[in-house]
Amino acid sequence: MNLSVVHLGLIAGVALAAIPVILHMVMRQKPKHIIFPALRLLKARQKQTTRRLRIRQWALLLSRMAIIALMALCLARPTCNTTAPLGESNVPTAMAIVVDTSLSMQWTDARNRDRLTEAKAIASKLVRETPISSQVFLIDSAEPIETPPMSPASAEGRIKSLELKAANRPLNSAIEAAYKSVMKSDRPRREVFVLTDLTTNSLESEKPVSRPQNADADKEKASPVQLYLLRLNPPEPLNVGLRNLSFDAAAAVVGEPLDIKLEITNQGPATTRILELWVDGRKREQKAFELSANADQEIIFRTPPLDAGRDGLHQGEIRIRDDDPMPFDNIANFTVMVRPPIRVLIVTDLEQDALFLSEALDPVKGNNNANLGVSQPFRVEVLRVSQVEDRLRREKDRPQAVIFNNVAQIPDSLWTQLNLSVRSGLGVAVAIGDRSKPDSYSGPLAKQLLPADPINRVDLKSDEPLELTKPDVSHPIFAQYAEELRTELTQVPIFRYEKMARIEGARELLQISDGQPALLERVFDAAVSGRVLMWTTPLSRRPSSNDTSAWNDFPRSWAFVQVVNRMTAYLADTADDPTVVEAGTDLTFPFDPSKGFNSALVKGPGDRPGDRRPIDPKDSRLIITNPDLIGHWGIALSGPNNAARSTGFSVNPPAAESQLRILTPDQLNTVFGKDGYALAQDPDSLEKAVGLARVGVEFFPWLMLLLLIVLTVENYLANKFYGQLGDAGAMVAKGQGANA
Repeated sequence: MNLSVVHLGLIAGVALAAIPVILHMVMRQKPKHIIFPALRLLKARQKQTTRRLRIRQWALLLSRMAIIALMALCLARPTCNTTAPLGESNVPTAMAIVVDTSLSMQWTDARNRDRLTEAKAIASKLVRETPISSQVFLIDSAEPIETPPMSPASAEGRIKSLELKAANRPLNSAIEAAYKSVMKSDRPRREVFVLTDLTTNSLESEKPVSRPQNADADKEKASPVQLYLLRLNPPEPLNVGLRNLSFDAAAAVVGEPLDIKLEITNQGPATTRILELWVDGRKREQKAFELSANADQEIIFRTPPLDAGRDGLHQGEIRIRDDDPMPFDNIANFTVMVRPPIRVLIVTDLEQDALFLSEALDPVKGNNNANLGVSQPFRVEVLRVSQVEDRLRREKDRPQAVIFNNVAQIPDSLWTQLNLSVRSGLGVAVAIGDRSKPDSYSGPLAKQLLPADPINRVDLKSDEPLELTKPDVSHPIFAQYAEELRTELTQVPIFRYEKMARIEGARELLQISDGQPALLERVFDAAVSGRVLMWTTPLSRRPSSNDTSAWNDFPRSWAFVQVVNRMTAYLADTADDPTVVEAGTDLTFPFDPSKGFNSALVKGPGDRPGDRRPIDPKDSRLIITNPDLIGHWGIALSGPNNAARSTGFSVNPPAAESQLRILTPDQLNTVFGKDGYALAQDPDSLEKAVGLARVGVEFFPWLMLLLLIVLTVENYLANKFYGQLGDAGAMVAKGQGANA
C-alpha cells in the first residue's frame, strides 16, 4: 500500500495553517493599565471572564488553522492505493484469468444460466475494460500450464470457446501457472482473476499456492501481483446425483443377472426420484426412491439375464428421470463383459486348504445361483489328486484352470497329463506348503512344467515375519488396482516359504521382502499357449501363526480375493478388463502378447474419430490415458492371421464433482495466506475490490465532510467568542465610568 496525491506542491499548503498564529501574534492587543475601584466581586468576575475568553480564543485559533490545513489537503486529494497512482486506472496490465471448467460449474440457476456461462461473461467484461496495450493470459483449470500472452480482443474470442471438462484439475496448479505468466510480463500492473464456484473439490485445501519471486526486486516491490477470487456458488445448492457405480462381480456370466450398485446423493430437502435402468439402448426397469434430506443412499439394480451379445459386451446406464440444476451426474454409465463361467479345479489334500480359494472364486458355491441373482464368474470343483487325471481326460466340460494348493505329492502320470494339457491351453497354478514334498516338485517331469525347483524351506520367527513386495504391475494379474495392491501386499505377513532356484525363461511376478521370489511364471509357446504359475507359499492359512502349517496370512487380505480372481482368469486366458472408471483415470487393458496384436482402435462417445495406436510385439497391455469424454468407449485389437479382440469401458463423472459444499475461510487462508487474496461474492463486489486495489481509497470526500464540520465549529466558536468579548468590553467600560 502507498499514498499518492495529485501534486506534491499542493500538500505544502498545509504550512499555511501557521497564518492564523502569525496574525494572532501580530494583532494581539497590549493590555491597558486601568485604575479600577476596589470591588472584589467585579474583579473576580473579570478574571473568570478573561480565562474563559483565553480558552475560546485558542479553540478558535486551532479551528481556523484546521480549516486552512483541510483546504490544502482537499486540493491535494491524497489517495491510498496498491498498484497505480490516482488517475492511472488505464495503466497497461498483465492480467491472468483462471476459469474453473470443472463439472460442478454446470450448476444452472432459475434464469437457465450455468456458472461457467456467468464466469465467461465476467471474464469477457474484464478484458474489454482493460487497456488495449495490456497482456491477457487465459488459463483453463483443466490445462494448468503457463500460457503465452494475448491481446484483449484475442482473449475475448478464446473465452467464448471455453467448455466444461470432465477430466479436470484442482485450481492450485492453474493459479501457480497464472502467477508465473504475469511475473514474466513487463506491464506495470499485474493481476490474477480466479472465476470459480469454490467447492471443496475446486482446490486442494491442504496445499498452499506458491508465489514465484521476481528477479528484479525493485520491480516486484513496485508492482505486486493482486489475486482476486470470485465465488460463483449458488445461494442454495440443490442437487441429486449418481456416483460410485460398481458390480457384485468383475464379469457377468452368460444367462445370469448382474447386480449393479451405486450411490445416490441428495443435497437439499427430502425428495423422491424415479430411476431407470437401460441396457443396450432399451429400458429394462424403473424404481422410485425416497431420499432423505442432505444424505447419501446406496441402491441396487439387477439386470435381466444377459446373453453373449456382441462379443460379450453390453453397455447401458442408470438414469434419474427428473431434471435438476446439475444434469451431468443424472446418468451413471456401465459396461459389462459377459462370458461363460470359468471351470476351475482346486486340488488339495485337506478340505481347509481349499476353503479360502473356493470362497474367493465361488462364494455361493452349492447354492441356487438363479435364486440368489448373484453372478458366478467361476465354477469351482474341489478334488483330490487321485481324481484329477481322469477329470483332465474328459473332452466334455474340461477345466480351464487347475490350482494345486499344498498337495503332498503329484504322481508322474499326472505330471505327464499336465504337460499335455498345458500345451493345449490349460492354465496351472502350484502353491507349495507344509505338506508338499520337494522331491515330487523337482523331478524330470515336474521340471518340464514348473518355473522353479524347490531348494529348502525357510522358517521365520512368528513375531518377525516378512511381507510380500514388488508386484510386477505390468502383468495382467497385478495391472488392475496396481497401487492399491502394491500397498496392500506389503501388509501380508509371511512366516514360512520355500526357497526356489529359478529355471531359465521363468518370470518373477512377486517377491518376498528378503528378495526371494513369491510367485513365478512360465509360459509355453504352442498353437494354444498355456501358463504355469508357482507360489512359494500356500494359498491358505491356519488360525495360529505358531502352527507349523501356518505359512502366511494372505487369505485375510483384500488383495487375496483380487489376486486369486485375476490369476484364475489369466490362467484361463479370460482376464477381466476394467469396465467402469471416472473421467481422467488411466486404464490398463491386459492382453496376451502371444496373440500377435499389432494395432488398437480406441473410440470414444460421440462423433469424434477413433484413435488408432500401434502395439509393440513385446507389449502385454494397452494403456488408455486420461479418458475425458463421459459415456461409452470401445476398443478393437487386431493383428495378422485374423487375430482380433473387442472390448470396451464406460466413463463417469468424478464423484467429488457432485458435492457443492463451499471451502471455508480457514481453508482459503491456508491455500492463499490470510492477506494474499481479495474474495468477491458477485460481480459488483469484484468491481469494488478491483477499484480498491487499482485506484485505492480516496480521502477527498471524507476531508470535505471534515472541512464542513470544522467550518461549523469555527463559526460557532467565533460567534460565542466575539459575543463574550463584547460583554467583557461593556463591563470594562462600566468599571471605568465608576472610577471616574
